[in-house]
Parts: sequence; structure tokens; C-alpha cells
Amino acid sequence: MARRTTCGCPHRPKQLRNGRSSQRSSNCFGVQKSNTRKSFKMVDAFLGKKYKLQSSENFDDFMKALGVSLVTRKLGNAVSPVVELQKEGDEYILTSNSTFKNVVLRFKPGVEFDQETPDGRKVKATITVDGNTLHEVQKNGKETVIDRTFSDNEIKMVMSVDDITATRVYKVQA
Repeated sequence: MARRTTCGCPHRPKQLRNGRSSQRSSNCFGVQKSNTRKSFKMVDAFLGKKYKLQSSENFDDFMKALGVSLVTRKLGNAVSPVVELQKEGDEYILTSNSTFKNVVLRFKPGVEFDQETPDGRKVKATITVDGNTLHEVQKNGKETVIDRTFSDNEIKMVMSVDDITATRVYKVQA
């Protein structure tokens, strides 16, 4: 019999690299079916706000683990993107604009889509909504996990690949 996760899903919790189980199963959107609207509203509270990169930790090592070239890593470390989340119907639009590159991600929660990353990699990505967090999994040989946690004054972006974790903090613009 399958155990229930904290989200109420009957699937088994996902095993993490450190051997512990996550509270989210690999087949779950992180919300109970009867509670879907409430959970989406939490991230929806941050729609239309613009956030500018304030700090970055271990980002160069993260990009290096993904095989990003030295020139692209230097450019990626030098820019301060502005991020904004919008919504059209049941589709979210996450934009990241900088002098290096402008990126637009259009996605429906839980639906896999083709994505070209800012460094030019082609990946299969799935983004789910869990309260005030967008949980993204990218697959292309290596699995990359990106959690974007929204709050009133910032987005904390935690990115992991292999055993490398980077953290970027974006502050809300006035």
C-alpha cells in the first residue's frame, strides 16, 4: 500500500540524493486535488512583480557542472537579470531579462515542455507549483532541479545539479 505524502497524494515520496525522502512524490503536483486553486493562488499573489538579481552564490561552479563554456559563464555571472511571473489563463509566463539574454518560459504546471536554457542547452522541463514555490526539473543527460521560492520582497532560487548547489536571490523592484 502506498504511503501518503504531506500533500495528500497516494504516491510514494521521491527519494533524494542524500537518501532522505521528499514530501513530494515524483507524480505529484505538490497540492491536493481539492486544494489546487488555493495553492496556485499563493504563487499567484506574486504575479506582475519584478525582481532584480541581488546576490549569487556558487553559480559559476553550477554552470561549470552543466558544461557551460568559460565565456558564457563569465557573461552569466556579470549580468543582473530582472525576473517577472505572469499568467494567461492556466498558463504561467516566467520572464528573465538581462543585457546578455532575454528568456521567456511559458508553461502549464505539471506539463513537460521543450526549453532552451539561457546558455543554449536544449532540455525537457517540467515546472510544478507548490504553494509559493515553482519547482522545475530539467532533463538532458543530467537532471537539474531549480526551486524558485517567492516572498513579498524576494525570490530565492536554489539550483542543483550532481552534488553542486547554487543560490541566487532576487529582490523586488520598487
